Amino acid sequence: MSRKGTLILAFLFLQVTFGIAQKVKYKDLIELLNAKQYEMAEPFLKRYLKDNDDNASAYLYMGIIYQDKSLQNDLLKQTEALILNLDSAIFFYEKAYPMITEKEIKKNDENYQMYIRRDMRTGEFGLKQSDVQLDIETRTKALKEKRDKIKPLKNHFVESEKLYLRSMGFFKAIQERFVSDKELFLRADDQLLVEFNNLIAVFDSSQVAFKGYKSILQTLGKTNYNQELTLLEIKDFKKDGLTAPDFLSNDLKLCDYSGWSKKSFDIVQKEIIPLRQNLISYEIEINKLGKS
Repeated sequence: MSRKGTLILAFLFLQVTFGIAQKVKYKDLIELLNAKQYEMAEPFLKRYLKDNDDNASAYLYMGIIYQDKSLQNDLLKQTEALILNLDSAIFFYEKAYPMITEKEIKKNDENYQMYIRRDMRTGEFGLKQSDVQLDIETRTKALKEKRDKIKPLKNHFVESEKLYLRSMGFFKAIQERFVSDKELFLRADDQLLVEFNNLIAVFDSSQVAFKGYKSILQTLGKTNYNQELTLLEIKDFKKDGLTAPDFLSNDLKLCDYSGWSKKSFDIVQKEIIPLRQNLISYEIEINKLGKS
């Protein structure tokens, strides 16, 4: 019988066993587990572990199943589920580790087929306790490191998007008060300068958060996300800066509210205010001449 046929029969046998409420036998499960048919095996393995708390291989494979499930979780859309699966995998690996003894390996070698290696000295295939334990240690360490990075990564991402949308709101509030950029500069006052500074501070904070997100993302290896950020210059005061971006898109385009604010602030401070002061001085001098 083919390998595929054997697996199908094992799966059907387990379903029948489960259906008539008999105890799940591990020897029936191991065929699916060794073949990495984790989705098929998971419900039966959970049922088995409810009645058996002394099987190191069962705990090990439960950890592998949860680790495999974590790889299916979207980093940003399913963050809570991802962390839960990582925690579960770590829990089961740590349960299995102290139970992996020389006695366990020799007694149940059929449960550890994936660890069979050729001995370079003798040329013979065999199992070593150290190989199994090293694999569990490596998996556990990697999962803990990933879990500890995901929370701050998601926080940085959420903060970046939230602050960007807030800066967009500040910009729109200014945009709606003036018919054109000419009116904005003619009516500019100290309050508007404060608004420019607030907009700069919020937007720049958004960029800092995004850089923090990207910095952590690059340490996680291959993911579904690789956002490349492009800042778009606001050229038309009344038309630009109105579209909310998709922060999940790898081609992420953001309006440069900070650049616009800094440029506008400089125009008001270096050109408009001095011009007003000069006009006031001229008006004072003209009034003096009129009285003389």
